[in-house]
Amino acid sequence: MQANDAVQNDGPEGHYIGNLWLEENNNPQGHVYATQDKFPHNAWQRIITSFIVAYKAGGSTSSMVPPPNIPAVGVLWYKTILQNASCPNNTAGLYGQQPRDFSTGYDALNWAVVLPAKSTGMRISGISNNVTLNTTTLGPGFNFGAFNGVQAGAQTLNLIDSTGAVVMSATNGMTVCTGCPDGIYNMNYQVIGLSSAVPTNRRSLNESEKVLR
Repeated sequence: MQANDAVQNDGPEGHYIGNLWLEENNNPQGHVYATQDKFPHNAWQRIITSFIVAYKAGGSTSSMVPPPNIPAVGVLWYKTILQNASCPNNTAGLYGQQPRDFSTGYDALNWAVVLPAKSTGMRISGISNNVTLNTTTLGPGFNFGAFNGVQAGAQTLNLIDSTGAVVMSATNGMTVCTGCPDGIYNMNYQVIGLSSAVPTNRRSLNESEKVLR
């Protein structure tokens, strides 16, 4: 048995986990939708790395653990436009048109967190525009979920310990907008990793990610 993670690392596909480059034909339209500066997905590597280690040891998602001396690994991902968005370039061809089945999407904070084997009392909380959407209890190993009800504004995921203290956060991503800041129905995700030290800017967040080799 083998596990295969299929990705495309050239724009404008949205399912990439590493560095992203322009299309070979240098078409700039795809770069509006998916760029390494605005939409890095490297933070997903943290979860994938944890699974690889567990899988090679004969385990499963329940036996996934973070690296030694790290309380958790986790990631938050969300789109930056709302489901009620109406974009001006809806007739502008492949990149401008509203994606097929756009109406089936959700305004949600999606997340995944891996905790140590003996972890207890940990919770995850999703905050949208300073409003707490939900808080849920976590267990050892792999946890995942989504909090619906995202509002326009800043988005945050907090990992909370048994004392109520926030020990890690995923924040500082692009805000969710009421309109179409890219001029298109950009459904690409902001992907933000949990960090014990809140990054001061987007560049410091990018540089903290490590690319799998």
